[in-house]
Amino acid sequence: MAEESDEIIDAEAEDVEAEYVETVTEEQVRVRRMPKVGRWMALGGAVFGIAAAVATYSVPYDPDTAGYDRNVVFGFVLLFALAFGVGIGGLAAAVAERSTRGARVVAAEHIVARARDDDSA
Repeated sequence: MAEESDEIIDAEAEDVEAEYVETVTEEQVRVRRMPKVGRWMALGGAVFGIAAAVATYSVPYDPDTAGYDRNVVFGFVLLFALAFGVGIGGLAAAVAERSTRGARVVAAEHIVARARDDDSA
């Protein structure tokens, strides 16, 4: 039973190959590495988030004279610090991308599959 299904799959594959014509050309392409921008932005947000926590909780706090709770202040500072850190992380990724040395030239195959005309079959 398994042999019959393999034969059917092989026959279907031959039919598909008969319907298409492939043209393969080899070209030279330039390849350069790109930084992962999302990771840079996440790193910037994390660094500035930690900085916001340090800046908020390292200041002396007296609950009797303070107008706001320390956690509320941390929330607002964190909100702006994260936005600023994500922006700085994205900017750092753009600078890292521009400062990459040269690109490498490599060989690549360009495969174009076209439907076979009825006249040529």
